[in-house]
Formats: sequence, structure tokens, C-alpha cells
Amino acid sequence: MSTFNKRVLKPEHIPRHLWDPDHDDHGQLGLLCLPPSLVAAHRTIVSHDSVLSAIPLRSANESPVGGAGDVETRHHFVQAFDGSCARAQLALIDPKNEVIFASNRLVKSLSGNSMVFTDAPCGAGAAFLAVLTTLAELRKHNILPREPLDVRLIGADISTLAKVFAARMLDEVRAALEDQAIFVDASFSSWDVLNQYSNMNVIREITLAHQERNQKLLIVANFTGFLIKDGKYNTAEPQLKELFRYCSMPGGSALWIEPKSKHAVGPKTGLFARVKRFFREHLPIFGSVRSEERR
Repeated sequence: MSTFNKRVLKPEHIPRHLWDPDHDDHGQLGLLCLPPSLVAAHRTIVSHDSVLSAIPLRSANESPVGGAGDVETRHHFVQAFDGSCARAQLALIDPKNEVIFASNRLVKSLSGNSMVFTDAPCGAGAAFLAVLTTLAELRKHNILPREPLDVRLIGADISTLAKVFAARMLDEVRAALEDQAIFVDASFSSWDVLNQYSNMNVIREITLAHQERNQKLLIVANFTGFLIKDGKYNTAEPQLKELFRYCSMPGGSALWIEPKSKHAVGPKTGLFARVKRFFREHLPIFGSVRSEERR
């Protein structure tokens, strides 16, 4: 077995309140549950906001996509935030051994000491919140060691309202994180992936933060709708290339997580087919996580 195939976090050690391997839903085994602190935070913010609490739950044939507009941001936060969190959580715990390399990278990057964690586009914080609260839950149940972890979090997004939600969510889960020695110093930056100067500003912020920290982690998640459906990929590609090139240099890791759809995994024109062509020499190993979005 190669080094890449040796699990750091073994599936049999995942607490059953996060992943129940025996749950049977019409022949499909396994049930993923978000960390309790993350669920509680989302419920608190939605229930305390009259506009959010008036938004109906998503129906089976709907797939809300976040965007720069406040209406889209609110609907995504209420109706699809859990699915976005689930994909990041699956990348970390990988209960079916589908993305071992990604899981190992995440666990090692978050093992302790200090790091710069960039989530771009961060939206309402689904990716970084799922990863950090799941890490806290694994520490709480003695699955991973409780080493002090100093996180300089950089959340970058074009939507001001989404960043407000991300900051509020982080405040809600902060006590649960700090109980497990995870300390987060966060800033939320304006990031327009179509603009090279906006992209340079984010890279500059990462560079300055990394001077005092020994690890870099970049997560790009849930970007297919904007890049492929909205036809922005070609304009965004130079900025994405630069961001990934910097964050995947020695001492850094860069991961891209998307839902399984034709726009993401299409063999020729899907997002990952395009990404592989210009990242192959820097990021030679890619994986995909299949997730069912459930409430």
C-alpha cells in the first residue's frame, strides 16, 4: 500500500453520530450527520432572522446556488447550506475511502501548531465551518489529538451578505472550537475571481499571514454554478491558477470540492476536466466525493 493510501483517520474510528455506516435508505448504506455545534449555529441564525425564517425549505427538485445578490445568498443559506457543509465534511472524514489523499492532507494540515486557512469563495462559510467543527468533534471524542491549533482564517467572497453570515456562524461555533484548543483569528475579504487585482490582494493577505505560520491550506468549494453555468471559467482561470499555484507550494495544500454533477465532472467540458489540464503538474492527484444532500 502506498503512502497516499494509508489512512490517517480510519473510517472505523469515525463517531457514529457523524457517520452511521449501517443506516439503510432504500438500499443505500450510510448516513452523514453534521457536527452538533454547526447544526445548532445554523438553526440559531435562521430562527433569529425574520427574513431567513420565512424562506421555505428546499424541495427535492430544487438546487439553490449562491451568488453576489442578497436574495440568492439568503436562499442558499437556508436551503442548501447543509449540502455544502456535507461535501467538505466528507472530504475530511472520507468514510468510504474515496478521497484518501484529500482526507490525509486535511487531517495533517489541521493537526496542530499554526496555519493559514483560506476559503475562497467562502460564501456563508460552509467549507471552513464544516472542516473545523468536524475536527473539534473528532478531538472531543479522542479520535484525533487535542493539540493547540492557531488558525488564521481568510474568507474571501464577492458577496458582502454571505461574509456576514460566515462571520456570525463562526461566532456561534467559536466556543465549541476553543473547547478543543482550536483558536481562530478571522478576516473576510472582498474577492472577485474575475479581477486580477482583487485576486492579488487576497494572495497578498495570505502571504503576510503565512510569515508567522507554518502551514497553508486553501479550499475552493461549490464554484461550479458560477464558473461553468454562468460561463465565467475562461475569465477566472488565470486568477485561479495563480491562487492555487501559490497555496500548493511546499508547506501548503490546496483542495477543490464540488457536487457531483455534469457541470463539475463532465469528461471534456466539466469543471474538473478543465482544472486538471492546467493544474496537473502542480496537483497530480484529484478525487471526488459523492454525497446525498439530506435534511
